[in-house]
Amino acid sequence: GVSIGDRVYGAMSPTTSRGAFAEYAASPAHALARTPNDVTDVDAAAIPFAALTAWRALRDKGGARAGERVLVLGGGSAVGTCAAALARDLGCEVAATARARHFDRLRDMGVRDVVDYTVKHALRETAERESWAPFDVAVDCVGTRSTEAQAIERLKLGLGRYVTLHGDLGKLIGDERGMIVGAMKAFTEYAKKKTLSRWQKDVGYEQAVMRMDPDAMVEIARLVADGALRVPVGKVLDLDDIEHAFDAARDG
Repeated sequence: GVSIGDRVYGAMSPTTSRGAFAEYAASPAHALARTPNDVTDVDAAAIPFAALTAWRALRDKGGARAGERVLVLGGGSAVGTCAAALARDLGCEVAATARARHFDRLRDMGVRDVVDYTVKHALRETAERESWAPFDVAVDCVGTRSTEAQAIERLKLGLGRYVTLHGDLGKLIGDERGMIVGAMKAFTEYAKKKTLSRWQKDVGYEQAVMRMDPDAMVEIARLVADGALRVPVGKVLDLDDIEHAFDAARDG
């Protein structure tokens, strides 16, 4: 647990009505962990939301187990970095797509194969040239039709699980007719895609959304304390410049 006066880091629930863009925020103690002495507050703040999202995708939805092969599309992103770290800690063999500037960092984390997704057909050609075995789990942090097709193509038939971070819930929950209507539409689309994926491609289909998880936070804190999980911070902006932060995130 944590005590008064501790330096802590944590995440706010994605459904909270209060948000987190503030100098101070209230959070339940179980959603926090002590910040290690060698981690700055800025670096710590970048970890929990991304790591909890990755945990949800890899462990809860993907059901990854030790010894399995995991493919992370968008491995250079915050969530992709966390998914790769969590998979390696679990004992999985990991491959990832990313921009070339992220290759060294991912390899230092133990990612075995890294492919430059900016090169057309690079994933398919690399997999075929090097005779890659099929993957058990694919975590798609990019979420385009192209990455979905590429990931599913590389999965084990019958046993493979595809997990996207860009499902319909996040897109439709803000329906102009209200959250309930948006959620109903989202779950209808999810059920359809899940059925079609199994019927047409013979692989599992899941969508992952970040969720508060005290048990996961304990494991994430362990990896952070061990130095095995870090999320690179690109730029630090003042609170008054939050609009520019969204612009930077959108533009990559």
